[in-house]
Amino acid sequence: MAADITDFFGKASVSTDHSVSTTVTASRTAGVTVLSGFDLSTFAEDTAVYFITYKKVTDPTTGAVTVSELVSWKGIVNAGANTISNLTVAPGYVDIGNDEDDFIECIPTSYWENSMIDGILAHADQDGTLKAGAVDVAAVLASNVVTTAKIADGAVTVEKIEDAVLDAISTNTTNTVFNPGNSDWHDTADWNVDITVPTGAHDVLVEFTVVALSANTFGASVQVIRDGSTVVFGEASGIRPNVASIRCGYVYKFVDEALAAGTYNYKVQMAGAGSVSPNLNTTHRTISAKIIS
Repeated sequence: MAADITDFFGKASVSTDHSVSTTVTASRTAGVTVLSGFDLSTFAEDTAVYFITYKKVTDPTTGAVTVSELVSWKGIVNAGANTISNLTVAPGYVDIGNDEDDFIECIPTSYWENSMIDGILAHADQDGTLKAGAVDVAAVLASNVVTTAKIADGAVTVEKIEDAVLDAISTNTTNTVFNPGNSDWHDTADWNVDITVPTGAHDVLVEFTVVALSANTFGASVQVIRDGSTVVFGEASGIRPNVASIRCGYVYKFVDEALAAGTYNYKVQMAGAGSVSPNLNTTHRTISAKIIS
């Protein structure tokens, strides 16, 4: 990211060295926004920099050093050209121009510190906590930062997914006699279930059960169709006690794989097995669908 004069945060030097003070190589009139230096190679280029310019005189007799005309600045460094552009004078100081051989020094200043604090307070309160809205949640999620691998084992609890439709069940305890008189497939009242699959490809576990009693040795074949037309499971003579007047329970399970997002209906159908008139009494019919992956 290129340095900008509006940067709140400024480095005190390049990342690999400390900054070394240098001197002005060409005089600058007040108001001119570019300053030329002798060697700015240790001043940071990737952020705005905060620095001072001043004159320094050393008394030849006492060795005392006198600093004058000190001004605090902010600017953008071009180390290759040895220039600082976008010169912005710090609050409380006045641009008086610069003479050749004035000193340029990158040091912590009140301008630097105040700007840093302003930058922090833009997103944090005085106690260090983030302000409301400091994090763009929508942008974070849109960038797919949260992946399956980053979710700890056991971290997703029922409470966290209670609003998601991950399974569905339908139960009917009404006694229904199946005696169709033909070999066609027939629906049975309320023996179906809907489930909504979220975005992505998911496997759905479908389970259906029934208790059956036949007046003869015949029964029914069963199949499950998805959305009224696609056969996803079938079992010939799947509900056939083979002994008259014996009540039997049946449980079938299968996995419907790699379903895309959408709502799906699963329906159980029966057809006569061995006879078109099996006189088969069914009760306690259930069907459930559950997303398992």
